[in-house]
Amino acid sequence: MNVDLAKICCRACIYGYDRMVGVAAHPAALLAIDESFIDTGTSCVLIVEQPDRRIVVFPGTQSEWQFLHEPIKTWDSILDWLHNLKFRLVSGTRLGCHGRLHRGFEEELHDLMPQLVAELQRRRDTLGAKPIVLTGHSQGGALAAIATAALPANGHEVSETFTFAAPRPGDYGFAESIKAGGVSVWRCEYGNDIVPHLPLRPDMQLAEISQNLLDYYAVGQLVYGKPNNNSFIVTDSAGMTHEQRRQRLLANQDQWLEHHHLDPHYLALLENLT
Repeated sequence: MNVDLAKICCRACIYGYDRMVGVAAHPAALLAIDESFIDTGTSCVLIVEQPDRRIVVFPGTQSEWQFLHEPIKTWDSILDWLHNLKFRLVSGTRLGCHGRLHRGFEEELHDLMPQLVAELQRRRDTLGAKPIVLTGHSQGGALAAIATAALPANGHEVSETFTFAAPRPGDYGFAESIKAGGVSVWRCEYGNDIVPHLPLRPDMQLAEISQNLLDYYAVGQLVYGKPNNNSFIVTDSAGMTHEQRRQRLLANQDQWLEHHHLDPHYLALLENLT
């Protein structure tokens, strides 16, 4: 993994939240030439033009940015989209994706795609072709994962994707299609952040209909940061890592939301990556 690029993407996500509420100053760390901000009213996407690449940033929903600074409301927000019928899996065909996707995320990206594709095309026509890097935090991370497949289907190849605290965006078929597509997707998750474990996968003893509706899988290579600032790329023993994390989650419910923050936790994950 290109750690320096991952850090830029993490800072770009932080900047995306600031940009969403009108903070327009460029942070020097992004090395930005200019930017485009697309807002549909419920979701947004930021394109940061760099000399040698274009970074497409999905900050998530406007309401989530507001909730992140108020833990009780953040939890209410998570429960809201969990209980909403939009967490049901739907076909990814409308976005040109294989497998099935979280309905709410599919709708958000579908609303953004016409303007996003048009702006990427304009930039390619006027500034030339450059590698496209995708990134996003929380729900924005799920959108970035889906866009990894959706943008190539709309004429714009993706070179690499970095997600931070992303919930599971779709089913096994979608996760496998991303793997087969050959784009490196780095899935950064920190400590006892609850969001990457959502939507909850059903116990295998549940009825087949429940498994069919909730058959969610994470997308990408896991990059995990422990609360003791030991970060590593999970290349094997993924099942053991999952079980260890599950036990720590149950024992540290007070950290579920605190560990969701990009700054300081996800920045620390990248700083301590070994």
